[in-house]
Amino acid sequence: MNSLVLFMILVVTTGDYLVELGWLPRAMKLLPEFVSGLVVLQLVLRGPRSGFQYVRPVYWFVFGAMAVIMACGAAANTLEAGPLVAGLRSYLRAVPLFFLPAVYAFNGRQLKLQLILLLAICVMQLPIAVDQRLSSLAWGNPSGDDAIGTLETTGFATVILISVGCVLAGMVQRRQISIKSSAVLFLLIFVTTAVNETKATFLLAPAGLIVTFLVGARAGTRIRNVVVAICLLTSIGAVVVPIYDYFGVMRESGGGTIAEYVTDVDRLEGYLYAEPTKDSTTSGRATAIVRSFEEMSKEPTRVAFGYGIGNTSQSSLGQQFTGKYNAILGPYLNTLVTVFVFEIGIFGLFLSLLVCYLVFQDSRAVADAGPGLLGGFAAGWAGVAVVVAIASFYNVHFASPAISYLFWYGSGLVAAHRMRLAWGAASRD
Repeated sequence: MNSLVLFMILVVTTGDYLVELGWLPRAMKLLPEFVSGLVVLQLVLRGPRSGFQYVRPVYWFVFGAMAVIMACGAAANTLEAGPLVAGLRSYLRAVPLFFLPAVYAFNGRQLKLQLILLLAICVMQLPIAVDQRLSSLAWGNPSGDDAIGTLETTGFATVILISVGCVLAGMVQRRQISIKSSAVLFLLIFVTTAVNETKATFLLAPAGLIVTFLVGARAGTRIRNVVVAICLLTSIGAVVVPIYDYFGVMRESGGGTIAEYVTDVDRLEGYLYAEPTKDSTTSGRATAIVRSFEEMSKEPTRVAFGYGIGNTSQSSLGQQFTGKYNAILGPYLNTLVTVFVFEIGIFGLFLSLLVCYLVFQDSRAVADAGPGLLGGFAAGWAGVAVVVAIASFYNVHFASPAISYLFWYGSGLVAAHRMRLAWGAASRD
C-alpha cells in the first residue's frame, strides 16, 4: 500500500511535467485517475472488514450533503452528459485518497518515506524554476509565470510549497528534524516562491506557519512559539523579498517591489477589482467573487445548487465536455470560491469550507495527543487546512491533481488517526 502512495506522490507532482517534456505519452496525463481506480479497489476489498469505523460520522454527513447538492444541481439545470462527466472527474477523482488511511494504517516508517519523497520533489522545484525563469528572460519575457517547476502553475506550486513548509515546521517542533537541516530546507522551498513572483506567498505563508506553531505548541509555550514563527517568517522574508524585488523591477509594466505593490492603492485595486477587457480576459479576484454572488442571487435554486458541476468550467477532455456557461462566465472563474458558487451554489461552498474546518479540528486533536512524527505532521496539517481555505479565494486549486490528491490523502491520515486514538481510548475504558 505504501508503494501505491509513493507512486501517487510521484504521479501528481511530476506527471504533467514529464508529459510536456515528451518523456511520457500524453495518455499518461490520466495516471492520477488510474491511481484513484486502484485506491477504490482497495477500499472495496478492505472497507467492509472494518466498516470504515475510522471515518468520523460528520464526514459522511458532509459528503452525503455534497452528493445531494450535486445531484440536485444536475437535475435542476438538465446537465448534459459531457460537462457532468468532466465535473464528476474534477470534483471526485481525489476523494478516495481520504478514505485510504481509514482502511489501512500506515506506520511511522512509511509516513516518513512519503514525506521524504515529497520534500525531495519540493526541493527539486528550485533549480527547475530558476532554469525556467532564466529561459523566459532570455526570450524577452520578464514574467515569472513560466517558473512553475514540475507543477501546473505558479499559484499551484506556491500552495504546495507553503503547505510542505507548514509540515516541515510541525516536524521541527516535534524534533523530527534538526533546526540546521530545516533552515536549509525552508530556504530552498521559499526561494522558489520568490523566483516565480507569487504575491500570495506573503499572505499564505504567515497564516500557515503561525497556525502551525500555535497548534504544535505545548501548554504554556504558545507565546514563545508565536515569537519563533515571527522570527522564522522574518528570516525567510529577508531572503525572499530581495529576490522577489530583483525580478519584479525587471518588468516594464505591472512589476515593482512587493512594498510598492502593497502600498500602491491604485495598483492593488486594479489587481483585485479589474474588469475583463479585450486585452485582459480575466477579471480581478474580488470582482469575480462579487459577480458570482450577484449572478446566483437572481434565482433561489441557483443560490442553493448553482449551475451544476462542470457546467461553467473548461475541460481538457474536449469541447463536448466544456460547460455551456463557460463562454459567458469564463473570465470570472479564477478562484475556487467563484467556481463553487457558480457550480454547486452557496451550500456547496459552505460544505467545502466546512471540510477544511473539520480537517483543522482533527489535526489539532492529533497534534495535542501525538508527540512524535504523526503529531508533528498533524500540527503542520492544521496550517495546511488554513492555507487551502484561504487559497480558495486566490486560485482554483482543486483543479490541480497535486493539491487535491495530497490534500485529501493528508487529511485522511489525520482524520483516521484521530478516530484510532478515540477507539483506543474507548477500549481502555
